Amino acid sequence: MLQLKWDGSDLGDITPYFVSLDDPDNEKIGSKLVLKINNKEITCLSWIYKNSIPLLIDELKPIFGIPKIGRHKCTINNIVMLIGQQKYKNENVFVKDIHLYSLSQMEELITLRYIFGVIYRGDNFWFRPFTGLMLYYDYIIDFDRKSSLISKTTLKKHFDSNPENIKFAMIRLLKKSIVSNKIDSDHELYYVRILQLLRMAMEAVIIRIDRNLIWINTLILSRIQNLITDENKFDLIQE
Repeated sequence: MLQLKWDGSDLGDITPYFVSLDDPDNEKIGSKLVLKINNKEITCLSWIYKNSIPLLIDELKPIFGIPKIGRHKCTINNIVMLIGQQKYKNENVFVKDIHLYSLSQMEELITLRYIFGVIYRGDNFWFRPFTGLMLYYDYIIDFDRKSSLISKTTLKKHFDSNPENIKFAMIRLLKKSIVSNKIDSDHELYYVRILQLLRMAMEAVIIRIDRNLIWINTLILSRIQNLITDENKFDLIQE
């Protein structure tokens, strides 16, 4: 029996559970996929599988206290696909009016996208009832980190034109992380220990999803360290 755990794993061939697929060319929001499991129809979002980046990034989010969409890799009628969780009717809404949401939440999502090296393409966020605002469209990592920077426009729009606010957002993410409760916040090496534990937590996820991308761990930690140090330096795109 097919089990959807939404943990980034590969389900293999799930063709026997396939019911229908609407809007197969809708790459951005995702096409509506209906599966029948245990005589119950379940609606998912789906895309053609291109790489493991969306699975990896989604599974890394909870480490920093950020909700994930919930995804799987699978094969349907010999087509490799990526599917995303959609529990309730109209649950996922592509968010345009982001000014309606918490500024601190926006800062954290943008900062997380920055440290992951995800290319920023406008305000791509989802709102999921009972969960909140979610990072969306995390399909492309810029491994050279030249086009995954925080621009001046974004800095002005979401961080009050103050680079220090990015640092503060990063610190909030570290304190929300799943490893923060293992360390006394008054410990003189608090952030050193946080980074050590984050390395191990992220490494476990990367190995589970795609061990060929293990080196991304170092890039993520490097960006975090640069943000939280007193000499924090990061480039801003000239616009």
